[in-house]
Amino acid sequence: MTLLTSATAARNSVNSSGVDASAVLKSAMQQAGQPDSRYGKIRDLKTFAKAVSFLQVNNISTLSELQETLSKMKKRYWNTNSEIKQTEKLLHERKELIDQAENYLQYRDYHKAYKQTKPKKQEDYAERYRTELALYDRAERYLKEHLGSDTKLRPKAWKAEVADLTAQKDRLYREMRKLKDEVAEAETVKRCVEQAIPPTEQRKERSKAHDMSL
Repeated sequence: MTLLTSATAARNSVNSSGVDASAVLKSAMQQAGQPDSRYGKIRDLKTFAKAVSFLQVNNISTLSELQETLSKMKKRYWNTNSEIKQTEKLLHERKELIDQAENYLQYRDYHKAYKQTKPKKQEDYAERYRTELALYDRAERYLKEHLGSDTKLRPKAWKAEVADLTAQKDRLYREMRKLKDEVAEAETVKRCVEQAIPPTEQRKERSKAHDMSL
């Protein structure tokens, strides 16, 4: 393929809706081995072939469509990241609620015994069971603060919530890892397309992107 043919192929890869991403990649791959071509430095043809496949599978025609797809992928990634943080927050709160409820029930009898102890012996009792009474007091304060007027303890229901939240967190982490890989793949495809686009068209694409951002 001559320089004239290369230029013609590059021009033909541009339509009214923008750069034809698949076409410029295929053109670059075809010209990669030619010393007089601007694509002569392309070595990783497998990556370019995977990029073409990615565009076809995702029904992406132009660079602008690829950029839009990448933007949506990143948005889903960060939305999932936010969901994970919220789920972990709820999970921590439920686990703490369970721990404090268990402490409340476990050390409640020490508190009752202290209240029933004669005043002159309360100090000795409090000293002897200082840890147990402190844990009870902390649990009582925590439960009043977080349960409000609903003082009924529901450890069984809370443990079921913990199981559900844990499963949700694991699912979200799997989804986020998958999205991270997809974003990385799309970034690679974008770099390949940008490398394959003729310099004049690169300037046009940057100008178009700038105009859209205004």
